[in-house]
Amino acid sequence: MKDVYILDAVRTPFGRYGGALSGVRPDDLAAHVVKALVERNDLDGPDEVVLGNANGAGEENRNVARMAAILAGLPITTPGATVNRLCGSGMEAVVQAYRMIAMGDAGTVIAGGVESMTRAPWVLPKPEKAFPAGGQELVSTTLGWRLVNPAMPAEHTVALGEGAELIADKHRITRAEQDAFALASHQKAAKASFEREIVPIGHVTRDEGIRHDTSLEALARLKPVFRKDGGTVTAGNSSPLNDGAAALLLTDEEGLRGREPLARIAATGVSALEPRYFGLGPVEASTRALAKAGRRFGDLATAELNEAFAAQVLGCLAELPDLDPAIVNPDGGAIAIGHPSAPRAPASPARSPTGWPPPAPAPGWPRSASASAKGWPSSSTDSSKGSCMSEPLQQADIDREIAEYGGQASTPSGHPARDYAPYRSTLLRHPKQPLVAVKDPEAVELSGPVFGATDVTPQDNDLTRQHLGEPLGERITVRGRVLDRSGRPVRGQLVEIWQANASGRYLHQRDDHPAPLDPNFTGVGRCLTGDDGGYVFTTIKPGAYPWRNHRNAWRPAHIHFSLFGSAFTQRLVTQMYFPGDPLFPYDPILQSVTDASARQRLVADYVHDLSEPEFSLGYRWDIVLDGPAATWMEEGR
Repeated sequence: MKDVYILDAVRTPFGRYGGALSGVRPDDLAAHVVKALVERNDLDGPDEVVLGNANGAGEENRNVARMAAILAGLPITTPGATVNRLCGSGMEAVVQAYRMIAMGDAGTVIAGGVESMTRAPWVLPKPEKAFPAGGQELVSTTLGWRLVNPAMPAEHTVALGEGAELIADKHRITRAEQDAFALASHQKAAKASFEREIVPIGHVTRDEGIRHDTSLEALARLKPVFRKDGGTVTAGNSSPLNDGAAALLLTDEEGLRGREPLARIAATGVSALEPRYFGLGPVEASTRALAKAGRRFGDLATAELNEAFAAQVLGCLAELPDLDPAIVNPDGGAIAIGHPSAPRAPASPARSPTGWPPPAPAPGWPRSASASAKGWPSSSTDSSKGSCMSEPLQQADIDREIAEYGGQASTPSGHPARDYAPYRSTLLRHPKQPLVAVKDPEAVELSGPVFGATDVTPQDNDLTRQHLGEPLGERITVRGRVLDRSGRPVRGQLVEIWQANASGRYLHQRDDHPAPLDPNFTGVGRCLTGDDGGYVFTTIKPGAYPWRNHRNAWRPAHIHFSLFGSAFTQRLVTQMYFPGDPLFPYDPILQSVTDASARQRLVADYVHDLSEPEFSLGYRWDIVLDGPAATWMEEGR
């Protein structure tokens, strides 16, 4: 995949609802920023224009990206596509553009978002029957739910402000805390300079929402909007309705033409949650993006989190204890600058090339993107504005982190901590909630995975004969015994394996690195241990594969093993490695086992006498379930 860079970023001033930009059509707003990018960067035209738009019911209804391209004077052959992830629409457009370039489908793409909340139309639904006798109700499309499906559960369609109140309830966020955050947003925005990113429209040169003279006393006088009794969310600690557009110029290495980019996009993330808690979406989305980028929250110099509501930001910060609040939104956020739904997220890389951007996500569907470039740390999520800057995480960085552990175990059992830092995605994957007590263990077995949909057959352990043809690669036979701590055999045990093929590719829809799949190799097998505890598999030696933990990260060749036990709750999972692999010292997963002898027990022995003449090489790997010589399993033994 190609590296993708943000070369330039522009936006209009953000106008108030009914304010200075109320007379400008949304397609004209979009064309304004597209044209500005083309002229500022001396482009003949991009390969595509992708714009986010959360409304789409008014003057922008006919694919506003294509309309903007034509109105901006781009070649008539320039394609355009419009996407809608509500308040994350602009970020979604950037992510779509990033994927186009990364996959080689485009070289340069303009991506962003546009919204005119002032000009959002009233709509009149068609009656169910002709010639209705009663009146028909007009519906505003400016913001929020409308024309709701009766089958949609009511708890999923609460007003956005009520969602902010629910977050305030969940995290016990007071009115005073929300007002203080809102005041800080205005104060920071009042001091910031936005000249580089704003392209004026006529006489409109500045954002209309920034209040230079507001105070805690003034904010405290405002009444709650969404809950009359006991509410804490007001117009003052919420983002306003706005009009505006923003766009980024994305390109590959060739498109830079020697110019310094604002950022490199390192990773993206998307997640979903209960729609009523939509404002907390950036928590998981940003965590996923950071994990993919090989970064931690502590690596960030700046984080941009969209301020749909002060309660939403404070709720996210409460659930992201490793994110320093002092680096969040250093130039203020949407409460002050404004929040025209779709363009909010892409508005920032020109201003704040030092962190991750997160807009108020759509109800339940937040997105996250992570950017990086020279000099700064890296990551981002769909919650408002910003991008992050840094060199890609290098092997030397991982080696240094591994060395910091100094061979010392992180838990009393000797197993590494669940959030072992050099293995970046543990930050995303490890359990964060306490265990749930199960009153009826049998109920778990009734609902969990079963021993097998069919009986184990003698052919299940030969992964080379599951298809009509022979798989490619080095054929191997792996033999061993499953033993208890006293060396006694464990009979009748279900042993399952899964692995990559000879090129290092798994038959999995999310494994998309450029290595070939083998139509004659699925990579899964199973068998039952015999009376001596023995098992045997015939397979293809797996290849090493890249895994994006950091730059040039490769996993050593390995086979995953699962032992079912007598019930699913007893299932154990581990990995077998091959002797002499030069990637061992570079792999943070294997190196997370800090006990050298335990690490060695994960490596099979090559046994020449187990090799079959003219057929396969032989390896032996015994699995010890417990005791001081136990084979380490995923939860540590």
